Amino acid sequence: MQPAIRGPIFVGDARHHRQLFVGLNYTVEEKTTLVAAHYYYASQLKDIPLEGSVEGESITWKGEDGSIFRLHFVGNGSNGKELLTFYNSIGMTGTWTLGSRTLDVHLKMAHGTAKSRPAHV
Repeated sequence: MQPAIRGPIFVGDARHHRQLFVGLNYTVEEKTTLVAAHYYYASQLKDIPLEGSVEGESITWKGEDGSIFRLHFVGNGSNGKELLTFYNSIGMTGTWTLGSRTLDVHLKMAHGTAKSRPAHV
């Protein structure tokens, strides 16, 4: 079993006439098994639980609020011929939909693992 990725993982934005800053936390095992996830608007800091799946390099997450993230991993070429995963990507991009509103999403990766040591300030 590989260590889970945890912590505040993403800082990103959704763009449509203005920026909406969001955060996304998740725990993944075995590179693609989603254990737990939630997202939040930086302005509200209220967790919105997510459920979903990963198929290849595509991610679909559905929020308890009715939102849907349709994303794919973004790489920098260092993965070679390997599929991009939570472990070797530099972010995700795609769309977020809630009702009739669809926004572009660009999320930047900040990795952490269950075996990571806390940062010293």
